[in-house]
Amino acid sequence: MARYGEIFDDAFRKKIVISDPAKDWDEVGWRGIMFSNGEMWFDTDGALRVINYQSKTERQKRAELIEAEKRGLHESVRVFAEPVLLLHTAKYRIRIDDAGGHAWRYAVWPLYKRMDEKPDLILHNGTLEFEGSGGNRSYKFKNGRFIYECYEYYIGSDETPPAELTVYENEKEILRQRAEVIRN
Repeated sequence: MARYGEIFDDAFRKKIVISDPAKDWDEVGWRGIMFSNGEMWFDTDGALRVINYQSKTERQKRAELIEAEKRGLHESVRVFAEPVLLLHTAKYRIRIDDAGGHAWRYAVWPLYKRMDEKPDLILHNGTLEFEGSGGNRSYKFKNGRFIYECYEYYIGSDETPPAELTVYENEKEILRQRAEVIRN
């Protein structure tokens, strides 16, 4: 509530007030009710689910936060367009960034290292794959005969971890670790 005026700025409130229910609002099956091509979503009971709209103030704050985050990183990973995912496994801290134009970058540190220290491994040109319409996704990075896959789960069973790191050598799984999503 303290940031209501930033999130729902004058322009967005006006857009909602003058909206045409027949043109600007859509029920999208189990996904809920969408306003203005996805700028805001409600569940079928009318509870607010997500706001994708960003006011000018929010865009500016976000840019400032990203710049502050960059200053806390090792110089080898400071250049990126968007932070995407930060994971912790039992042994590793994994960071995935959009380096620009959906060029995914993977950087990994042992947990005992800080992110302002040089990562142990940096991989570029990763791929993003979506599984169905539930949101599960994986980022894959190749390094010679090795493939590093970070899988983020949105749908699964009670035993499904929030995320996983799997490493393959010549397509044979050599490591699988449960991961906690620190930020996505």
